[in-house]
Amino acid sequence: MNPETALTLDILAEVGASQTHRLWRNATRKYWTGHYEGRTRQGHVILSGATMVSAGQCDGSSDLVGIHGSHGQFVGIELKTPTGTVKPHQRQWLEVVRSLGGLTGVARSVDDVRELLAGFENTLPFAMSCSTMPRFARWRSVKACPASRASIISTLSG
Repeated sequence: MNPETALTLDILAEVGASQTHRLWRNATRKYWTGHYEGRTRQGHVILSGATMVSAGQCDGSSDLVGIHGSHGQFVGIELKTPTGTVKPHQRQWLEVVRSLGGLTGVARSVDDVRELLAGFENTLPFAMSCSTMPRFARWRSVKACPASRASIISTLSG
């Protein structure tokens, strides 16, 4: 088992579920599909009409995803070993989730995840203002924004 898989399992066993949150492993994989033709002498599968298939969320999505709090905020936690680095597409995914009101972070241990989750306790959903919220997300937060529904509609159409 690789170190990141071991870390994932440890985290899910210790802090994967509580009264305030639920976390799940976000498995993303790529594999080949096609018509089975047989095997080579070395045991490799031969496929005709082979096509690469991607499963799971998008490339770069966090290792752990979940929900937090009574409002069900999305959580994305990228797991790294002590020497692992966050790749640009992973950092971009975390930034997009955060910009849309999700809770994100990078963790290298069970204690890191505990600290992230404790920090999320003080985070209110829809904390960003309507003016900084991405245009396509504004309509979802009408009740959370101080502006009137009419001004939000005019912002969306303008």
